[in-house]
Amino acid sequence: MDYETHDLPGLLAKLTALQVLTVDGSLGRSAPDDNVTYELVSHPPGSWPRRLPRPPETMPRLRPRLHRIRTLFVFSVRLPKGLGKLASLETLNIRNYHTLTELPEALGGLELLRAIEIRDCYALKRLPPGLRQLTRLDLDSCIELTALPESLGELQALRMLRLVHSHALSRLPESLGQLASLETLDLRGCSALTRLPESLGQLAALQDLNLNSCHRLTALPEPVSGLSLLTALDLFACPALTRLPLVETLSALDLRWCSALAELPAQMGRMTALTTLKLTVMAARLPDSLGDLTMLDTLELDSCDGLTELPETMGGLAMLTQLTVQRCNALIRLPEPLGHLPKLTLLDLMSCGALTALPVSLGRLAALTSLRINGCEMVTALPESLGQLAMLLQLRVGPANALVMIPGSLGQLTVLTVLNIFGCWALTRLPESLGQLAALTTLHISYCGALLGLPETLGRLGRLDTFCISGCTTLAGLPASLGQLAALTKLSLDNCHAVTVLPESLGQLAALRTLDVTYCSALAALPESLGQLPSLHALTLLACHALTRIPDTVARLTELAVLDINGCSALTNLPETLGGLASLTMLRVRNCSGLTRLPFALIELYDDVLAGFSGLAALVFPPRHVVARGAVVMKHYLWDHHHPLKILLLIMAGRRRRMRRPSNELWLLICDEYFTTPASHS
Repeated sequence: MDYETHDLPGLLAKLTALQVLTVDGSLGRSAPDDNVTYELVSHPPGSWPRRLPRPPETMPRLRPRLHRIRTLFVFSVRLPKGLGKLASLETLNIRNYHTLTELPEALGGLELLRAIEIRDCYALKRLPPGLRQLTRLDLDSCIELTALPESLGELQALRMLRLVHSHALSRLPESLGQLASLETLDLRGCSALTRLPESLGQLAALQDLNLNSCHRLTALPEPVSGLSLLTALDLFACPALTRLPLVETLSALDLRWCSALAELPAQMGRMTALTTLKLTVMAARLPDSLGDLTMLDTLELDSCDGLTELPETMGGLAMLTQLTVQRCNALIRLPEPLGHLPKLTLLDLMSCGALTALPVSLGRLAALTSLRINGCEMVTALPESLGQLAMLLQLRVGPANALVMIPGSLGQLTVLTVLNIFGCWALTRLPESLGQLAALTTLHISYCGALLGLPETLGRLGRLDTFCISGCTTLAGLPASLGQLAALTKLSLDNCHAVTVLPESLGQLAALRTLDVTYCSALAALPESLGQLPSLHALTLLACHALTRIPDTVARLTELAVLDINGCSALTNLPETLGGLASLTMLRVRNCSGLTRLPFALIELYDDVLAGFSGLAALVFPPRHVVARGAVVMKHYLWDHHHPLKILLLIMAGRRRRMRRPSNELWLLICDEYFTTPASHS
């Protein structure tokens, strides 16, 4: 049924069950109406559904039947004047009202109002009195808000108070302590806040206190230690914080980037409920009582610049599953009791520049599934006990400039699925036991500049799916056993400047779908066996400057969909067999400065397959200006210059060359070449 525009307000008034109303757009001036209760705002241009009649620029206020609205969303518009009459309103959500300076006092009379959420109302400076029934007050990015009223303490039902990114807020009222029901206090990003009221310690119901990025906060009031229900305390990026009270009930404590915090409470071992601890401290040692945190599950040490060692008592952390040590540049060793952590599954050592070795006890971490040794550039070797990690699934090593050896026990990691060796510039070889990693699916070897070769046992990796080798500039080639990798689907060779050939066994990789050969500047040829890859889907050749030809056998790649040739400057021509690639969907040839002609076989490919030919500076046939006009013009040119009849005519004409006048066949050829209209060659 169709409605006229003037019917809309009346229709909206008949929505007697409406509980959620979203007001979005720009506010129009209200038309005078004796029955007005509150305003509805028109949509901005372009946002009204096409099938509905456009509302007028100014809409009459809605009928009283909409008093049942329970949730009101207001986006980027002025608040309705009749807001205080929405007797059933429970939730008010206001967003992007940049000129809003205060909320109407009438809100205090809405007895059912439970939640106010305000986002990006930058000019808001004060809150109305009343609101005693609120359970949630959420202010986000109200950057002009400098203080809260003392009447805040009257909100006895309030359970959540969020004042996130209130950058001008410099203090909280002492009445804060009267919020007997408050469970969550979120002050993230209140960068002007220098202190918290002593009354904070009276919030008996408080469970979660978030002070993340309160950059000027210097201390927490001592009474906070008496909050018996407080379980989460986030002090991330509070660089002015100098002292911390002991809160024994905490289960999560984040002290990262608290760079002024000289030490932790000596009795922190009494925090027996603590499960997550994240630290940045300047102390040379952590308290020995750290080992008493028997429930600790996650320990993260980040940028502890003064820390030289970890306490021996760490072996008592029986529940620890994740240990991360990052950017602790003075740390010289890990304690031997590290191997006494029966539930540790993740050990992440990152950018610990002074660390020279890992403890032998590493092999006793029976539950370890992931080991990452990243940027520990003084580590010279991994312990032989590495092979005892029976549950290890992922091993990442590097950058580690001093690492000269990976132990032969590597092959004992029978469930290892991912091996990543990166930036080990002193490493010259990999152990022969590499081939014993029966479960390995992913192998990445990157920027190992001294690596001379790969073991022949590589071919025994029957489950290897992805093999990527990059930046190994002294690597002369791949082993002949490469073709035995029956499950390999991706092979990538990048920046291996000493590789001159690929093994003929490449053609035995029946499952290979992606072959990327990039920046291998010495690679002169691809093996003829390339055409034996029945599953190959994508072939990329990038900046292989010595590559002179692509084998004709490429035509046998029945599944090849993408062929991308870029920057192969020694390549002079492409194989005529390209036209046989029936599955090809994209052919790109770019920046091959030595390429002089394109094959006639391109005629057999669809126009949209010829995705891009550019940067072919030496191209003679077809001329570059023809290629620049696109695939259709290029194919027409190739066709005009490659008709089989013309070849036959030339042969016949040559046999009659002694005739005093050109033969009829030769005249036909001349006319076709020189007297046809230009349009026929375009």
